[in-house]
Amino acid sequence: MNRRTIAACLAMCMTMGVSACTIGDVENSRSGHGDATSSQDSASKDKGKKNDSNGPQPTTSDSASDKSKSQSDKGASKGELASLLVPGTSIAVDGVGEAGSVGIPAWSTSKVPVAIAALRHDPSNARYINAAISLSDNAAAEAMWSSMGEQAGPLTQAVLVEGGDRSTQVNTVVTRPGFTPFGQTQWALSDQVHFASQLRCIKGSETIVQAMGEASGQAYGLGTIPGAIFKGGWGPDPSGSYGVRQFGLVPAGDGYVAVAIAANSTDGSYEGGQAMLTKVAHKLQAQLDQFPQTQC
Repeated sequence: MNRRTIAACLAMCMTMGVSACTIGDVENSRSGHGDATSSQDSASKDKGKKNDSNGPQPTTSDSASDKSKSQSDKGASKGELASLLVPGTSIAVDGVGEAGSVGIPAWSTSKVPVAIAALRHDPSNARYINAAISLSDNAAAEAMWSSMGEQAGPLTQAVLVEGGDRSTQVNTVVTRPGFTPFGQTQWALSDQVHFASQLRCIKGSETIVQAMGEASGQAYGLGTIPGAIFKGGWGPDPSGSYGVRQFGLVPAGDGYVAVAIAANSTDGSYEGGQAMLTKVAHKLQAQLDQFPQTQC
């Protein structure tokens, strides 16, 4: 076989690899409070998809520049985001903006930066990751928080900053009896979605990202989109009406779109909030090709 024939064969063999992660359902509610953490609860128990190129032609910066240019050509707007909403919901997509005005505590979505901080602080905290993230077990998350002692707040704050969120302040004191301090953090969807866009680049996040993609109990909202890597949270306001939220990375093309969604249940129930997020997620899924992919 001459050199020209060999080169032709090699060119035909260079195809892109495809990777995927599966998602089940995430948090299950162990009590009437569900995601709302009680200090009396008993103890419980991604991979980054990188387009590596070994070819000699495009440099890394060339590839990143080309991808950024193609992303900027996507015509997504805040108006298009608003079209995805149903009454009582909000959505944020990194690189586009936020639509809606739902404001609820972080609830268990805050377990993501807490888990990263705890794992960095003490690698033995790895034993809690699956329970705290995949199952959203409150006792496991509290154990990780407690393991960091007085440094829990600053260490978790550092993770947020590393993820590009310099606005959110981690709540470190109990503001509602029966609920964790970190779960009552006020985390705006716009800040959370930017954090999501950087999540896979944060040092020590690999195990947490993997657990976010191995959930098994949340077949609603982002959990209805195959391959989604996400974390959910929910809980009642002082009147007992539930707020529900999710954030993470949704597969789109050869990458991911960073998304955060939230709902104030119109009927006050957790199930009502679930149904609302599912409607938003279905609309989102149909238009994913309109939104920019994360660079991380």
